Amino acid sequence: MIIAIRIGVVIFYFSQKKGETHEYAGVLLSAVLEEAGITEAAEVTLEAADGYTAKISGEVAFSDNTILAYTEDGAEMSGKSAPIMLVTTDDSPQVWVGQLASIIVE
Repeated sequence: MIIAIRIGVVIFYFSQKKGETHEYAGVLLSAVLEEAGITEAAEVTLEAADGYTAKISGEVAFSDNTILAYTEDGAEMSGKSAPIMLVTTDDSPQVWVGQLASIIVE
């Protein structure tokens, strides 16, 4: 992923209610948006390949706690998460969108 080399990789550790901790690695969503010339947003809609959508605020989108993850626990994303999943610690896990197909910025 060429953009990851230029922007830099971020690693998160997220503990779930079951007591399990998972490691997610990816790039900051804000860095990708800025690379595209977008420096602010009121709302960002994330759409999965299956049509599932979630909305996050611009504040969450530009947070240092929101990434486009491409690995989980050291392995490439698989199943319903592959190839890229939005992961954030600034909002509910319900906004985590796997199989990310599009990002709409308003």
